[in-house]
Amino acid sequence: NAYFEGTLALHDLIRFLLDPDRLNFGQIPKGLIPFHVHEPITLNAFQEHLAQGANLTMGTTKYHFTIQQEFEYAFIQAQNELSALTNQTYDLDFSTQDKNTDAFVFDAQFEVLIDADGSPLRRPAGHGTLLQNLAALKAPYILVKNIDNVQHFSQKQQSVDNWRYLLGLQMEIRSQLSTFLAARDFEGLIQWNAQIGLFDPENLRELNVDAWTELLNRPLRVCGMVRNNGQPGGGPFWLQLNGQNTKQIVEKTQLVGHPQMSQLMLQSAYFNPVLMVLSPCDLNNQPHDLTQFADPESYFVVEKTQQGKKVQFVEQPGLWNGAMAKWNTLFVEVPSEVFSPVKTVLDLLEFAHLANKGA
Repeated sequence: NAYFEGTLALHDLIRFLLDPDRLNFGQIPKGLIPFHVHEPITLNAFQEHLAQGANLTMGTTKYHFTIQQEFEYAFIQAQNELSALTNQTYDLDFSTQDKNTDAFVFDAQFEVLIDADGSPLRRPAGHGTLLQNLAALKAPYILVKNIDNVQHFSQKQQSVDNWRYLLGLQMEIRSQLSTFLAARDFEGLIQWNAQIGLFDPENLRELNVDAWTELLNRPLRVCGMVRNNGQPGGGPFWLQLNGQNTKQIVEKTQLVGHPQMSQLMLQSAYFNPVLMVLSPCDLNNQPHDLTQFADPESYFVVEKTQQGKKVQFVEQPGLWNGAMAKWNTLFVEVPSEVFSPVKTVLDLLEFAHLANKGA
């Protein structure tokens, strides 16, 4: 209020927000930044996810967040503050990105850079390294979304309904696949697939019994997709992988050097908001070794500038890109209202992040 009243200069406001001895928003995780006003308090993105998730089921919702280790205490504090406000407990745990998966950093001559203490310089190798965190959850169904995509609690219902729809669809598909497999009803599978489009029909007809048994038992993901309005990021595509037509979520960075395909992405009708319901088990609910369903060749070579010099390192295949390349995949259109990411502070002025007085 002081800034808008003219009693606080802009540079003082910025210092108040970013300085380490003030709010320190420049260094803390996005999940701990206050997002939404709930008079007389504010909730950060992490707390808003807990509050929204509690409405998904009649029972207890289990939460899992991947975080930086040094902020775990701050997240636990935020959880306790919300519990005190709502008189609810939240069943959650945390994991971190394994440092052993960090990539080595190379200079322009492909020499490994050395840091100040003489050790090889390494950097996090992308969200694809979280595949092992995902596998460790040992859950039959996992709902995945980004921390900054959460609406004000008063506008949660469409998002909650959408999750229930995607989860119900996931469960129905698994039930149908189990039925076809138990009855060895291959023709029934082909007719059903013609309606739902889970598999490429040409590939399906070429398989023998053993091959389609293996296919039906693969991990399954149901991915919500929104209309493409020019957002930066990936989208749903058919790609050939090992001679098979497969559904993939492709990022723009994967198409560098392929201008024709990059243009196709710009013209595509849908965008990936990262709203996925995953089933990492086979049809007997036995967990898979998820590394067997990744495409290790779909890594990224990332170029950045460090201390004024161009450096490069390899990111592992993205979690919902190459790391899930061999998953059975269904893309489903979802309403744009369930996608309200916060990439800049100005995004918090959008309708989805404001209290709905009529709710």
